[in-house]
Amino acid sequence: MTLRSLFVLLLLCVLAAGSMHAVPPTNDSFASRTNLGSGASLSIPGDNTEATLEAGETTYGGIAGSSVWYEWTAPASGWVSASSAVALGTDTVLGIFTGSSVGTLTQLGFNDDASQAGEQEHWSSLTFFAVAGTSYKISVSGYDDGFSVATGAFTLILVPSPTTFGVNSLSFSPASANVTNAAASLTLNLTASSSVSPVSMRVRLIYPTGLNDEDETRFLELPLTDAERISGTAASGSYQLPFTLPRFVPPAGWKAVVFASNGSRDARWSYGADTVSDDFALPLASAPVVTVTNTGLVDIAPPVLTTFTASATSIDGGSVAESGRVITFQLTLTDNLSGFSSGSIELVSSQLPTPATIALFSTGNLTSGDALNGACTVNAVVPYGLAAGTYDLRVRLLDASLAPDSISNIPGVSETSFPDGADSQIIITGTAGYPVWASTQLFPSGKFGPDQDEDGDGLSNLLEYAFSLNPAAANSSFMITDTYSGSPPAVSLLSSPSRRLSITFLRRKAASSSGLTYSAQFCDTLLATGTGGWTDAAGTPVITSIDETWELVVIEDTTLNAARRFGRVKIIYTQP
Repeated sequence: MTLRSLFVLLLLCVLAAGSMHAVPPTNDSFASRTNLGSGASLSIPGDNTEATLEAGETTYGGIAGSSVWYEWTAPASGWVSASSAVALGTDTVLGIFTGSSVGTLTQLGFNDDASQAGEQEHWSSLTFFAVAGTSYKISVSGYDDGFSVATGAFTLILVPSPTTFGVNSLSFSPASANVTNAAASLTLNLTASSSVSPVSMRVRLIYPTGLNDEDETRFLELPLTDAERISGTAASGSYQLPFTLPRFVPPAGWKAVVFASNGSRDARWSYGADTVSDDFALPLASAPVVTVTNTGLVDIAPPVLTTFTASATSIDGGSVAESGRVITFQLTLTDNLSGFSSGSIELVSSQLPTPATIALFSTGNLTSGDALNGACTVNAVVPYGLAAGTYDLRVRLLDASLAPDSISNIPGVSETSFPDGADSQIIITGTAGYPVWASTQLFPSGKFGPDQDEDGDGLSNLLEYAFSLNPAAANSSFMITDTYSGSPPAVSLLSSPSRRLSITFLRRKAASSSGLTYSAQFCDTLLATGTGGWTDAAGTPVITSIDETWELVVIEDTTLNAARRFGRVKIIYTQP
C-alpha cells in the first residue's frame, strides 16, 4: 500500500466516526421538557447522558451541568418530596422551579447530596410545599466538579411527604435596614409546626456573596427556642426574635436560611435563587431577605491575629482531671474599624471526623487593650482520650461587623496563615489504654473517669474496660455468655471430683498495651489480708485465645471442700 492510499483510508475512518455522533435526551432543553402529568406519586426513569446546558439556565454557582427537564402539576396542596435516585457513582443535582421560560424561572430551591438518613450518597432530594394546580418545573443535572460532569441513569421520584417539622413562613420586620450611622433593630418572625421533639431552630442571615456551601462569609446567627415562641405550642407555634444588625456591614440583600434539627440531623430551609443546597424549600409566602443600606463606612477586613502562643505544645490527653488537659493561649488582635467580637480555637486532624472546638472566646477574654487592638488570654480544654498524635490548630475570628477569618498552617488548606513564631500544632500524649477506649464510648452524663460508673450498674468504667462491657448500658447478666462478652467474671461451684470454686473471665492480652494486670483471687473470710484473707490463685489457668485483643481465662481454686469460700478478679491499672 502506498503512502497516498494509507492517507485516504485514515481520512475515510475519521469521516465515518464523525458521522456517528451521540444524541442528547429528548428532554434536554426546557422547551422540550417531559410532562409528568399530575399524579400524586411518580417514579420515572431518566438519563442525562449527552445532555447540555442552555442559555439562561442556572448552574447553582457552577456545580451543575448536563441537565434534563420535567414538568409536574400538583394535584393537591401539601408537602412533596422530589428525589433523583441514582446508582452509586452518578452524582446528581436537583432543582425545583416555577415559571414559563428558562430565563425567567423562580427557583424554589435545589439539593446536591441528600442528607436524609438511609439515602445513598449522591442522591438528591428536596421537599417543598406544592400548591394545588400549580405547574412545577424540575431539573435533574449532573454534578460538575470542575473537571467533568457526572452523567448516567437515575429515577425521578415524586411522593407526598408529610413533614415531621415544617417552616410555614419566615419574614423580617422591617424588611429593610439602614446601618449608615448606627446599628439597626429588626424582628425575625417565623411560624412552624412539628410532630417531633426536640426540635431546635436557628436562622442564619447571610451576606449574599456567601450563599454558597463552600464559602465562608458574613452571617448573623439567630437561635430560636421556646423563649421566643409568642403563641401556640411546640407542635404549631409562632416565634419572634428581636435582634440587631451591626453597623459597618456591607449593603446588599441579606438572605435567611433556616437550620432545624430533631436531635439527629440538621436540615436546611431556604427559598429563591441562591447556591445553598437545601433539604427543604421555604413556602412561597416567605420573605427571607433583609435589604441593607449603608452609604457610610463598611468594614471590609476581618480581625488580624498578630501573635498566638500556647502555654504547652504537648499535653496529656489521658489525664482524667480536666485541669491536666488545659492549655492557655495568649493572643493579640487588631481590627481597624468595628473591632474584634468573638472567636474559637479548634483541633484539626485526620484522626477526627470533624474539627474539635476546644475554646470559645470574646471581648470578655481581653486582658489589655480593647477590641480594636488588644490581648486575650484563653483557656482551652483538650477532650479526654483523643488518640495520641500531632494536631493542627485553627483559630476562627469574627469582628463586630460579622467579617470572619480562619487562621491555620494546615497543608493544602486555603486559609490565612498563622503569624511568624505562632504555635500552630499541639502534640497529644498519654492516650493509650483506658483513655483511648473511653474516647470511643458513649458517655451521655460525661462520667468518663475510670472510677466513675456511667451506667449505674455497680461496675466502674475501668471494670467495663477490663471485661469488654458497655459502660453506657447497665449489665443485666452476670454470667459469661457464648460470645464471651457482655458480663463480668463468673464464679461457679464445681462438685467433681471434689467441691471447689472456679472463676471464668475475659482478659485483655498483654500485647494489647491495655495497662491492666489481672489477678484471680480466693479467700475464706473476705478480709483484705491475714489468715483466710484474699490470696492469688495457686492453680494453673486454662487460657483460650478469642481474637487479637481478648482471651478467656478459667482458673480453679486449689482449696477443696471448704465450708465457705469466695472468689474475685482483682484489677490494677497503670497508664501505659
